[in-house]
Amino acid sequence: MKSLLKFILEKQSINFGSAKSNYGQCIILAGGPGSGKGFIKDNKILATFKSVDVDDLKKQYIKLQKAGKIDDKYDYDLSKSEDTFKLHSKVKDHGWKGKQRKNFWDQRNKDNSNLPNILWDMVSDDPDDVLDVIKYAKPVGYNITLIWVCCNVETAKQGNQHRERRVPEEVLEKGHKGAYKCITDILQNKYQLITDGIDAAWIAFSAGYKRMLTKEYENDAVLKIKKDSEGKFDYNKKDFVDAFLKEQMPLDPDWDEKEEKERVRKSKLIKSLQESLLEL
Repeated sequence: MKSLLKFILEKQSINFGSAKSNYGQCIILAGGPGSGKGFIKDNKILATFKSVDVDDLKKQYIKLQKAGKIDDKYDYDLSKSEDTFKLHSKVKDHGWKGKQRKNFWDQRNKDNSNLPNILWDMVSDDPDDVLDVIKYAKPVGYNITLIWVCCNVETAKQGNQHRERRVPEEVLEKGHKGAYKCITDILQNKYQLITDGIDAAWIAFSAGYKRMLTKEYENDAVLKIKKDSEGKFDYNKKDFVDAFLKEQMPLDPDWDEKEEKERVRKSKLIKSLQESLLEL
């Protein structure tokens, strides 16, 4: 048995299709809350990228609130699920999600000769969210890769208790169900415009917090969903994926809490440095 982390370290990096250049790659990282999308990003499986995450808007809201630019006296604690939900609602009411995307693409359109890699971190429980990225990214020349991070929902609930930003369980469950339906529909070619817009699709199996992949999935920790001669996804692994989502992976006997905390600390430092460099 092997954990996804060990798999990644042994392989050094996983090449998600053509998403290996420092330019021209648009990655849609999909999956329910607590599924392990952050793990995929923090362990640098992907090429250098600019991450666009709706959760960043929550940080921006708090920053503006503390600067006195938003009239809101509530002291948000994102380790509390109810506070995360309140803040999510505030951001939604301000319409910041749409503005975030518009501002981002406006900036890209100023100089479309230089297309730095971008990664959209989102639940992807709505096909319109995926289509929205495609309709902006494709015309300016981006190659689009969809990565679905799969995790058992009960495992995700456990991992949610150790996240910086916890979400209410009912929101987590809804997100996982929505992401499953949306991505499965996409891989079964139910949305022609999305099928045409995505150049490569991958599924990454996430064992979850303190757990490890069994041998069955260890050999296929990531799956590439190929397209046939007509440009349709050949999703012949649905039963394999469904079976994975129904079970929890076993606990990792070698899991070390101190080692994990140090890994998280280093990942945050690396991410902070990367974000600073991207802003230069």
